[in-house]
Amino acid sequence: VVLLASSISAHRESNVRLMLVSTQAVARPHPGAIPSVPAVHRRRNFLAGALALCTGVVIAPDSALAYRTVQEAMEDTKQISSSSELYARFGVVRDRMSQLEEFSRLADDAKWDNLQALARNYNRVVQQDEMLRIVAMLSGSTRDDAQRYADLVKNDLKAIDSAARQQDAERVKQTTSKLDENLRAFLALQPSDLREQFGVPDL
Repeated sequence: VVLLASSISAHRESNVRLMLVSTQAVARPHPGAIPSVPAVHRRRNFLAGALALCTGVVIAPDSALAYRTVQEAMEDTKQISSSSELYARFGVVRDRMSQLEEFSRLADDAKWDNLQALARNYNRVVQQDEMLRIVAMLSGSTRDDAQRYADLVKNDLKAIDSAARQQDAERVKQTTSKLDENLRAFLALQPSDLREQFGVPDL
């Protein structure tokens, strides 16, 4: 009996040692093995590494990121769009000034109907479609000055139309000269930063 009990005890101790060895073998990582990483972190680390490899951009920790809101991006885009539109409208007025010499030429040629049509078209396309819209896009004292010159341009064009009906060439030329001055004064109100932002630099 004593021998049997001793044999059983030795057998149990052997099994315990085997279990400990097996447990240590499972728990102890193989030399050089990569520690286990949760799937979510592995995916994030992989994407971050791929982005850095392709673009040279390193993703900073979440706490260091400063994201712009959609509203901020929309406001920036809206501001740029509004500024570019304002610059373009000033450009249209400037380009149409090249037509002013046409008023005097039509008066010299006594083409009164054509002169009236030109004055009315100029009032609709330049004064109403461009100048008044520019006024609405400006602010403060600049807006007030722009409105004043826009009104003067309208009055000049009405005076040219009236002079054409009376077939008064000299009055047409005098009024055209005033129109030129008022248009130039209006264009001088263009904000300087628009040219710096959208203008083509001199060579």
